[in-house]
Amino acid sequence: MNKYEFIILLFFIVGILLMPSFAFAATSSSYDLPSENVFIGGGDSTSGSYSLLNSFGLSSQISTESSTYLLNTGFVYANATSLAVLVTSVTPSSGYNTGSINIRDITGAGFDTGSTVRLSLNGETIEATNVSAESSSKITCTFDLTGKTTGTWDLIVENSLGQSDTLPSGFEIKTWSTLSLGVNYPNPFNPERESTTIVYKLSQDTPTSILLFNISHELVYKQDFASGVNGGKSGDNSVSWNGFNTFGEMSANGLYFLRVINRNNGAILAKGKIAVLR
Repeated sequence: MNKYEFIILLFFIVGILLMPSFAFAATSSSYDLPSENVFIGGGDSTSGSYSLLNSFGLSSQISTESSTYLLNTGFVYANATSLAVLVTSVTPSSGYNTGSINIRDITGAGFDTGSTVRLSLNGETIEATNVSAESSSKITCTFDLTGKTTGTWDLIVENSLGQSDTLPSGFEIKTWSTLSLGVNYPNPFNPERESTTIVYKLSQDTPTSILLFNISHELVYKQDFASGVNGGKSGDNSVSWNGFNTFGEMSANGLYFLRVINRNNGAILAKGKIAVLR
């Protein structure tokens, strides 16, 4: 090898050693790539346009051959625009199939304005109304459970992007057959933010009164119902109490005793207990 060949070889080796680890070279004026905001080091190009769908950080060499662009290794996802939906709990988690129930807290993540909520059981679906995403982690809504199948239902939340999550057997729909039992839900309840629903059965149309007593046996609330209408009709009855007493004052924390009486003869038709917790 003469000295000229040696010098050429030496320049060739030095050139290889100084070559950048990231290379991109092309003469095309546009690049249609399925991403956006590619970060490329080294190399020159006459193109000023890179059309991308998402944001990626390129961690390897891009080489070109004709109009084909070969990505030799992977991308690193740089900025996810949304969080997948996650449902962790629902409060209250049960209700009776005699009326509507207000769901005051579905907890999770990835909720947004436009989210929908539904219950599902064996192909039957109950769509929620009054759905409100109070934050990305809390939803409130209402379910009409009237006449719905008893059992444990899956709770499904879907956001506006079509992402969804299911809380398996997250909500139970109940019924009862004891005529003398009066039940309310939610129980306990907070009258500062919600009402409670009182449900009971009657064997026949009867003029009735709902009476609520505190632990000192003082009457704090009374509501009358005519025979044949909700509250005084044969079968299931469902009425609400907002937690205020007869004088319009919010009831104090504590236990209250429910009595449903026949106004014709004073007979007790149903009874139960209601807890107020603010």
